[in-house]
Amino acid sequence: MQEIQEFFSRMFPQVEPSLLAPMFVNAEPRHFAKKELFCAQGETPEVILFIQHGIFRGYFCNQKGDEMTDCFCYRHGEMPVPNLPLDAPASINMEALAESDTITLPVEDVVQFLETNDFALRIYNNLLIDSLRRHIEVKKMLYQVEAAKRYAWFLEHYPDLDPLVNDKYIASFLGVTPVTLSRARSALGRKKRSGVKP
Repeated sequence: MQEIQEFFSRMFPQVEPSLLAPMFVNAEPRHFAKKELFCAQGETPEVILFIQHGIFRGYFCNQKGDEMTDCFCYRHGEMPVPNLPLDAPASINMEALAESDTITLPVEDVVQFLETNDFALRIYNNLLIDSLRRHIEVKKMLYQVEAAKRYAWFLEHYPDLDPLVNDKYIASFLGVTPVTLSRARSALGRKKRSGVKP
């Protein structure tokens, strides 16, 4: 319990520990094995995850059955959220891409806490705004930028993931084929070697 309290105190340093206490009474650590599914599309998650360390991928399947990566979550304290609102059925699948450790909170506890704590609600709303901003940025990048610049953008915004994540997942996230991704990576490498800015 002490570890969990310290985790949330670091995440929300501006909040008095006594105000956070009701939220983590039922918090528990949970380990995910590589490729373990946290939540399938259409299911309603019973818990919310906070990442301690690890990598999660949100994805859905297109009409052909191909997996399309929607998002990556790997930063400390990040929440792999497959649904909004929190107590709604998941709109995407969410799986661990690596051995991952998390802190879980029951959805019911979090929803109740948000309904009774204005400060927590403001924090939650800020997280939603940040998530929406990232999704808008991704969509603009997909429709307006060529493959090589998409890959350069990925390296800038997800600097630790490139060597850790399967190329097919990165390719589907960027809206390109693995072959196109490989070419973009090679082109970027040539530009770096020649001193040209991507």
